[in-house]
Amino acid sequence: MNVFIAGSGLLGRALKDFLINSTHKKINLFSIRNLSIDQINNILVNISNNDVFVDSMDPNVINNDVSDDHLRKIEIVRSNALSNSSKFHYIFLSTASIYTHNLNLINESDLIQQNFKSKYLQMKLKNENFIKSKSKSFLTIARLVSVWSDENQSSFFGDLIKAFKDKKTILPREGDDTVISYINLIDACKLLNFIILNRKIGTINICTNQYNSRSNMKAIVNNKKTNPIFNLTGLRINSSKLNWKDIIKERKELF
Repeated sequence: MNVFIAGSGLLGRALKDFLINSTHKKINLFSIRNLSIDQINNILVNISNNDVFVDSMDPNVINNDVSDDHLRKIEIVRSNALSNSSKFHYIFLSTASIYTHNLNLINESDLIQQNFKSKYLQMKLKNENFIKSKSKSFLTIARLVSVWSDENQSSFFGDLIKAFKDKKTILPREGDDTVISYINLIDACKLLNFIILNRKIGTINICTNQYNSRSNMKAIVNNKKTNPIFNLTGLRINSSKLNWKDIIKERKELF
């Protein structure tokens, strides 16, 4: 079994390194931005029976830095890969942020939102539906919670970790009382590795049952009192398909 990872963003690169270090499988990571469609198609034709294709092509955000041409290129590559998907296990890296916010634990069977203001979430839901309609064989929709790594990450978590390490105050923002779920980058790779090795299919939440409000996480950094979150809506993501405790000996904590 060989693993092909399309998309060389943070998660794609980390998954490649993790798989190389933990398995004897051949790993092929390729960039959508840096290769032509013909070059990518030459890679796709080499995917054979029992191989795995990890679709990590979507950008992390939709903004002015992401061109329409790049998005169209992703659509072409995705369509070409799906046309041959009867040969292999197709894994699409989606997001758990498409679920409807509530006060309870959210499993794979819970409702997802349909009308998003966020262009990124619109894209993710659209791509999930497209892939489900075109896949010809083994398909996994891996819905990841927010992924954190270190202070160099360009995100809320990057800013949070940097402020914590530098002992600086991080300021509140609107929406901080919403509950969010998160996972360490390496822990996410461990769960994805388990899915790859055991050919787990269907929609699977990638999580380690870590969640809190942004306001509480900022309070920890600012050395202030945290508040109960039982009455705050948000995304308390759980999985009824994958027990992270069976796969990860000890999850990585944010602080």
